[in-house]
Order: sequence, then C-alpha cells, then structure tokens
Amino acid sequence: MLLEFAQERDEVYYSEKLGFDFVEKNFNILQKNSEGSLKQSEVQNLRVIRMLGDFQLHGSVLRRYYKHKEILHSQYFIEVISNFKQYCIDKEYSTVTIGHYTKQSAKFLDYGDSHGLTSCNEINLTLIYNYIQTLAGYTYKTVELQLCSLRSFFKYLHLSNMTNADYSLKIPMVQSRKQTRIPSVWSVDGLKKLISAIDRGNPMGKRDYAMILLACRFGLHSLRHTLASLLLENNTPLPTISDILGHVDTESTAVYLKVDIKKLKECPLNIKEDINHE
Repeated sequence: MLLEFAQERDEVYYSEKLGFDFVEKNFNILQKNSEGSLKQSEVQNLRVIRMLGDFQLHGSVLRRYYKHKEILHSQYFIEVISNFKQYCIDKEYSTVTIGHYTKQSAKFLDYGDSHGLTSCNEINLTLIYNYIQTLAGYTYKTVELQLCSLRSFFKYLHLSNMTNADYSLKIPMVQSRKQTRIPSVWSVDGLKKLISAIDRGNPMGKRDYAMILLACRFGLHSLRHTLASLLLENNTPLPTISDILGHVDTESTAVYLKVDIKKLKECPLNIKEDINHE
C-alpha cells in the first residue's frame, strides 16, 4: 500500500513525511487521535513509519516494541549483558537501576550488531557517537539516563578488559539544566474565575476552596507557578518568595524570573543606540 501511495505521488525516495501522509490518508490517524478512537493496530502503523525513518537516518531499527522478547540475538552479546547485570548487582545498585542500565546497554549492542559489530573490542568512538545521535529529540531526562547507563556499561567493559580504552570517559555530558523550561502559569483572570467558581456556601465548597488555596502553595505545579509569578508582579523580594514556596535557596526560585515579562522588558539592549554609537 505504501509503495502504491508513493507511485501515485511520483515519489522515488522514502521520507517520514511521505509515511505520515500515507497513514493519514488511509487511516485518518490525526482525526481518530483527537476523538480518542485510535486503535492499537493503527498506532502500530505509526510505529512502522517511525521505524523506517530511523533506519533511513541511522541504518538501524531503533523503535522495537518488545514486551517479553529479548532485544539481543547474538549469544556473545547476551552473555556480555548477563555479566554486566551481575556486575551491577555486585555494585548493589537498585533493582530499577539495574534494569535500566542493562536494557539501555542491550540497545547499544543491538545498534552495534546492526552495523556489523561482533565483539566488544571492536567498539570505537565513531560507533558510540553515531548511537548517541539517535537520541536526538528525546527529553533531557531521557538522554541523561541513557548516557548514564552507557558510562556504567563502558566502565564495566574496560575493567573487564573487553575494550582497549575507557570509553566511559568519552561520553558527553548533557548540556542542559532542569530549569530551562519556562513555568506554565494561569492568568490573573483565569485564577479569579477558578476561585469564584467554587461555592463556599456549603461544607463541600469550603473544602474545595481550601484545597485550591493549598494547591497554590504546596501542590499542583501550574497554580504554584502562578502564585510565584503574582508575587513577582507585586515586587515581592525573591528570598521572601523562596520562603513562601518552601525553597531551600533562591536559586530554585530564580526560574520564575522567566515569567516576569514586565521586568524582562527592561533587560534588552537598545540596538539603535548601540548602532549609532558604533
């Protein structure tokens, strides 16, 4: 069906756009997704399109959705991962950490296997960096966890004399901070509408009102962000906001400076003035 669709459009080469156009035309993926009527078989069609895109970019099928099947097929690599798992157990890592480290390391070996890797002593920086490029597009936390797994795995390989170099030292750090995202906040009118919608004329309404106020201080992130932004708008000092939100220091609170549009407008340089000065 995909080939026929490509021929109808005079397409000679595959692209993910072609793939997505194909599933949209034949299965109405976007509409069904918005209606909540998307079937598992139709989700699988999207996965196949992404698999083809991965293979086109990286020469390997990356998005394998095994539930109870092993990722690896080479007995040599299976034994490597088994021994690595025992290494993690001896290190007294948590069960969750051991599972994550072994799974991510197996994915790397599977990638290497698809590129002709037959032994760990054949691992090189080119292979490692090409694999890391396949992580592009994932969240900061996901990439961080995967790289952490690889560092541990490569350290094990080096200590076991299975690699000629300690590649754990070559794994790059994720150049990102957890505070890079701009906090989501409610508008003042939206917050007022939320609070005014609560009927405080009965015990249940009073309970709901108290819960919303508590959420603003201690719970739901968007309401908590809103409280901080409103305090900033009223020129409340940052240390005071830190105390109200329960932060240990002002560094955690500084992320809310990103939503203080009024103050941010005072920061830009006067470009015309600088040009005239030149």
